[in-house]
Amino acid sequence: MTTDFPIHEQVALGELLEELGRLRLCEAAALTAMERSLVTVGQITPLVVHAAARGYEVLDGFKRLRAARSLGWTCLWAQVVRVGAVQAKLQLCQSNRAGGLTEIEEAWVVRSLYREDGLTQPEIGRLMARSKSWVNRRLALAEAHGDELQGDL
Repeated sequence: MTTDFPIHEQVALGELLEELGRLRLCEAAALTAMERSLVTVGQITPLVVHAAARGYEVLDGFKRLRAARSLGWTCLWAQVVRVGAVQAKLQLCQSNRAGGLTEIEEAWVVRSLYREDGLTQPEIGRLMARSKSWVNRRLALAEAHGDELQGDL
């Protein structure tokens, strides 16, 4: 019997990629609070990452990573999960299911799955355990706002 235990590694910050960070908001106050926390108590929770062609793509822990970079740290602990591109985006949502994603962030994930990964709205709904109607509303939200407004977010 084999069991896949989570793999935890100490990863150099230069190996951590933030491509999926475009699907998350990062408020300055939250980043400052994370910096204070890292200085005061250190890293409590590992990042969640998956292996990518050029390093490790971050799925959860963008504030921790940005704060560590700001503080001049050289590495962080990370839990490495084995997932593909679509599953990585779903993991990003799952890691933040307890209210961590805003509606616009959910919309960006849905749009990415729809436009970049070519999934249908019913497929996205099944994968995210949501209705096709919910997916359609999130997609409309993401596409209703221009790039300039979304850039401001």
